[in-house]
Amino acid sequence: MTITKIVAAALLAPALGCGGSAGGAEDTSVDDVVADAADGDGPDSGWTPPIGIPHPGFCIGQSVEDDCPACTVITDPDLASIDDIAPGTVVVITGGPFTGGQITIGGSGTAELPIFIRGPSTSDRPVVSRETVIAGSWIIVENIDFDFGRADSGVRITGDHICLRHSDVHDIDPGHNSTTVFIEGSTDVVLWDNLIHDNGDFDFVGEQDVHGIGATETHRIWILENTLHHNRGDSVQFGHMAANTLGDFYIGRNDIHSDGENCVDIKEASNVVVSENALHEPAATFPAIVFHDCPLNAAAIYNEIHSADAGVSMASLETACDPHLPVSLFVILNDFHDIAGQAVQGWNGGKIYYVTGNTFATVADPVEIDGAEPGSIISEADDGIAEAFDAFEAVYGIDISSP
Repeated sequence: MTITKIVAAALLAPALGCGGSAGGAEDTSVDDVVADAADGDGPDSGWTPPIGIPHPGFCIGQSVEDDCPACTVITDPDLASIDDIAPGTVVVITGGPFTGGQITIGGSGTAELPIFIRGPSTSDRPVVSRETVIAGSWIIVENIDFDFGRADSGVRITGDHICLRHSDVHDIDPGHNSTTVFIEGSTDVVLWDNLIHDNGDFDFVGEQDVHGIGATETHRIWILENTLHHNRGDSVQFGHMAANTLGDFYIGRNDIHSDGENCVDIKEASNVVVSENALHEPAATFPAIVFHDCPLNAAAIYNEIHSADAGVSMASLETACDPHLPVSLFVILNDFHDIAGQAVQGWNGGKIYYVTGNTFATVADPVEIDGAEPGSIISEADDGIAEAFDAFEAVYGIDISSP
């Protein structure tokens, strides 16, 4: 294994005009490590966030400086020495595969001098087969193949302003009740343009609950432009028995499919937006999206939801929600097709629904909601859509009326 540390005298501040193309199409070479890791996706060069989702302000658009004439190169023999990286450091990992026990990577970067930990390119990802903790501040990890080889744990993230992008995370098999990428005690985390797949055992009978992405006691997570599939539980699950100690989660422009349970499952979490995703082929009888237990302000907008027994299910609220009633739930301008049962379903009280502007094709039952609170807007057409837009903007502070 070779790790090259390039310590820059002056790296860029978050250069939000120099980001990368979704899908990992833009390769970068180890011979040109100080060139942009991803070209042309900052807000000043064409990348815009999904509808209803704010720009994270870092990760997408940040890159290693184009020119680094004052670099110092240090070569380390193993992964053990990259858990206290100085601000403004680029660590390039080559070789592998790397096996063994848990490792912690990270350090204390700053907005002006972030830390980069990376493989050479999106087509040359080093294989790391060790449980990995990414810890610290202002860290970008990219171009890594986290191949856990059926191990029982995956990637853990803790800190603030941490970005995981252009990486592949797959093949954990813990038996039951685990999450492949788990975020804890953090703020401002971005998962962008990753592949998270084939986690858990699809021969397991029952609910194995091996999920793709989850979190605890965390605020402000962006899950953007990833592909998630064949996760034996939910691809994304937030808030299991969490008493709304986490929230402000933005799930946008992902392709999520073929899971053991739901594509997206939101429980006791606050202020969640699910926007512009392709959500399809959850397990039989499982809806593509579930808002239940106690989601305070949850929205499904502008998604394509198809090939499922049910589309969006807004089930009964748990007693944890009693102090917060009524909650607001939005299902606006989604495209539902090939749904065997109900495209939008909800029951029992405590919820103000804004369900309007959706389209339905080859759907058995477009909308079936019982027990809606006064003030709800429920339409199989676009009745009341202006009022629904206003309600969304009042909750989230973003105008979604003009895509």
